[in-house]
Amino acid sequence: MRFYKLTYNAITRIEKRTNNGKECFEDLFKDIPDEISELTNGNVVAFLSDYSSKKIRIAVAVNNGEIDGYIEDITSFLPSNISDENKAEEITGENFDKMTRCADRFCSICGSEIREKLGIYNLYSWNSELSFDEQFIEKPKGEYFSLELDDEKERIRQSGKPKIEYNPVHYIIGGNSPESRETLLEKLLFELKENGRISQARYTMIHIKDCHHFNLKAMSAEAEIIFKVSAGGAMVFNIADTISGGEEKRSSVREVLSALCKVSKKYLRNTLCIFLLPDNNHASADEMRACMPGETFVEIREDYINFEKSRKYLSFLAKNDRVRANKALYKDIEKDKTYFIDELNAVYNNWYKKSVIDKSFPAYSKYYEKHAVKVEKAEEKKERGDAYKELMSMIGLAGAKEVINEAIDYFKAQKLYADCGFTGSSPTMHMVFTGSPGTAKTTAARLFAKIMRDNKILSKGTFVEVGRADLVGMYVGWTANIVKEKFRKAEGGVLFIDEAYSLVDDRGGSYGDEAINTIVQEMENNRNDTIVIFAGYSDKMEEFLGKNPGLRSRIAFHVPFEDYSAEELFEIAEMMSEKNKTVFAPGVKEKMIPIFEAASLQPDFGNGRFVRNLMEKARMKQATRLVNSGKKLITREQVSTLIPEDFDMPIMCTAKEIKRNAIGF
Repeated sequence: MRFYKLTYNAITRIEKRTNNGKECFEDLFKDIPDEISELTNGNVVAFLSDYSSKKIRIAVAVNNGEIDGYIEDITSFLPSNISDENKAEEITGENFDKMTRCADRFCSICGSEIREKLGIYNLYSWNSELSFDEQFIEKPKGEYFSLELDDEKERIRQSGKPKIEYNPVHYIIGGNSPESRETLLEKLLFELKENGRISQARYTMIHIKDCHHFNLKAMSAEAEIIFKVSAGGAMVFNIADTISGGEEKRSSVREVLSALCKVSKKYLRNTLCIFLLPDNNHASADEMRACMPGETFVEIREDYINFEKSRKYLSFLAKNDRVRANKALYKDIEKDKTYFIDELNAVYNNWYKKSVIDKSFPAYSKYYEKHAVKVEKAEEKKERGDAYKELMSMIGLAGAKEVINEAIDYFKAQKLYADCGFTGSSPTMHMVFTGSPGTAKTTAARLFAKIMRDNKILSKGTFVEVGRADLVGMYVGWTANIVKEKFRKAEGGVLFIDEAYSLVDDRGGSYGDEAINTIVQEMENNRNDTIVIFAGYSDKMEEFLGKNPGLRSRIAFHVPFEDYSAEELFEIAEMMSEKNKTVFAPGVKEKMIPIFEAASLQPDFGNGRFVRNLMEKARMKQATRLVNSGKKLITREQVSTLIPEDFDMPIMCTAKEIKRNAIGF
């Protein structure tokens, strides 16, 4: 469906009433919606939206095709004092919705009936369950680095304009920053539109966030309407939070995404789906594919940029700004390091600012230099990077943080020795993370990958998460190749094997054994630039390490993730509450601490996951409390406040308490 605004100029001044003073000007248009609909067999809806003394505006919705073939029909119904000349402009559905509401107020036309007829009655209202916006495909301006996008652009051009409307593939886009992902999206959409793979210039972007206050049924109904309105175009799912990882799999982001993907199945033939992932990792892409089984995806990711390409990119930015590049522009990039575009943009912006100040505002140079020195010193103190700061600020995990600090120092020391010419056998860097569910093992591993890159120990810092299902093939001979492919994807970063003990089978010579043997071989082959982290329960990890004689000897560090204390769990609850813009009333802490203490005695206690579930149930109970309060008006403060009565001991915690063994080897 396409939406348009037609603007016509008046030949004579438009008066509120005609010369006889009896008929309103807008009454001359009251039959146009029905007449146009009948003339076009219901394919076009057109009506007067608003007017001034000099011009009128007609809103038009075309179900199939474009407006070109219908403008003459619409013009033929206009009064004689309106010129045939017009300006046609394609608009978003939201603007069309505003024109229907404008017609409601000023033009004696029932805009609500028009919205209902088109099936978009409350789609663009303020209380929509979905957060989305509509944009038009434009010629992109930004630069990008992605060999995968280059390859896909070539395939699109070779295919040419299809004879039938069909989407052979859908897309997954990953990047290190929102800016890089949006640049890749713009380039892809422009190429698809230019070559006729999508016929509609308007695309819809749905923002999928971690939110616990949603109605899945209502959300799915809205998504179905959006898919209908977007036929012939693209639907972009902008995923704000990660969907991979043990703890995140239970998050509302994945739940919402799965519901929307279920709706999409009916519309994939003529509506293209593009998923913007919040990171540049293959694990998230694998999770995305699991939400749409049977569909074919092309994965497009931002490339790491080497030294030579980084110099060319910085030169390109300087040329665009019409400034002369000099040695100072390149001094902060290093030959043995790779970069993302957002990092190079930061380097360029700092250089550009200093260049402009020195050349055009020399009186302020000393102030800038003084500030720059302070920034550099702050960076030196923060040499481990932002990821390190984020890891150290996480609640609890004292033992894990201590060992990770030791590991970072050890790996940095080995690199320093090598830089000083002390060569020797490369140290093993592989690790084991042990702990109960919900103790942030996956999150810590993801941050660890970034820390190792920040400290120039790993070249890329990629993070690939896998489990048994991702490593073991269906037939003999498949498993080894699958494992090698996962190592290839994790090159320069971290391969995170969750619940690694699930690879241990009861019988020898099985597929699990093949996976373990191949992992050991690849750990040795890739020891210089890939770290393998095995994760799971401590006792089960012992069995796993004993399965292969060469496995334990290749593990450099054992990192324990202790269960959270009741106080730490409450801090996590406060953090979640702040994220969801809610507050705790007095007495909530006193109510929650005993719940955490009792729950922590249960087997398979979920730690952070338990807190998330408790918070979700509290929100549901709050909703019931407010709805049944009998009050006609509920204040913002009441909606944002959780009280002690909203928190109940879950049923699982009323069972007989079982004391668990301490974590560790």
